[in-house]
Amino acid sequence: MKLNRKQSTQRRHRRIRRKLSGTAERPRLAVFRSNMHIYVQAIDDTADRTVASASTLDADVKSQGLASATGDASTAVGKLVAERLKAKGIDSVILIAVAISTTVALKPSLTPLAKLASTSSPLRGIYKIVAEQRERRKKSNRNREKESEWQERVVQIRRVTKVVKGGKKLSFRAIVVIGNERGQVGVGVGKASDVIGAVKKGVADAKKHLVTVPLTKANSIPHQTNGRAGGAKVMMRPAAPGTGVIAGGAVRTVLELSGVKNILAKQLGSGSPLNNARATVEALRSLRTLSSVAKERDISLEQLYA
Repeated sequence: MKLNRKQSTQRRHRRIRRKLSGTAERPRLAVFRSNMHIYVQAIDDTADRTVASASTLDADVKSQGLASATGDASTAVGKLVAERLKAKGIDSVILIAVAISTTVALKPSLTPLAKLASTSSPLRGIYKIVAEQRERRKKSNRNREKESEWQERVVQIRRVTKVVKGGKKLSFRAIVVIGNERGQVGVGVGKASDVIGAVKKGVADAKKHLVTVPLTKANSIPHQTNGRAGGAKVMMRPAAPGTGVIAGGAVRTVLELSGVKNILAKQLGSGSPLNNARATVEALRSLRTLSSVAKERDISLEQLYA
């Protein structure tokens, strides 16, 4: 069974907790930050007791007039718990997990209290980890934005019936074309018991079969080409700027998402959208530029022109 992010995090946390536990000489530091307050406990797991604790509810922290659950409050709580642990002769703790609303498992590390006291707060390091997590989320959001540059269009959705023992089994087949309009395009097919699932599978299949199209300065193809797929044949010719995409059906969809702005195309033979889309991709895959031909022949571009 595939676990989601929260379940995998909890499982990792439990695995780490089984390997490491706090002792009287080196207790485990547990930190929790809610929307209102910050709580820190140093726990001796062997005796099931709390060695020392501190929070923003302590009078020593409240007297400083600091806003709860902030960086300054965490510094004060960190100093307070470090002083209480030092008073009991404890100079190091095990920092295993940080809980911020929900438990987040971290790589276990041994943190000397002398270092914590010099950096003012054990929570400052925790806040650094949280900041890194936020940065990772921002990067993942940026990656999602990059992925959103891909446009997808559904060419055809068909209901498919399969006769099985006991009746008929209904499913859907979706033909999907994706492209970034900058020279990359792909065609995929997805089948599922519902339309949304079929489209998702079609998008995933199309990403596995991407082709790169060499575009000219006029946003056209470098030379004429033909493509075949099954009973379908597609003929393409380059065109001058301002011509537009002269094509129809699935051929037009593939060309538009690949970034071609000026082209003459004609589909011959079969009228199947899937075969025509695949024939278009085959034609685009066969395109070559002068530089690629010169590289294949192991000669210079000047020699090729001569």
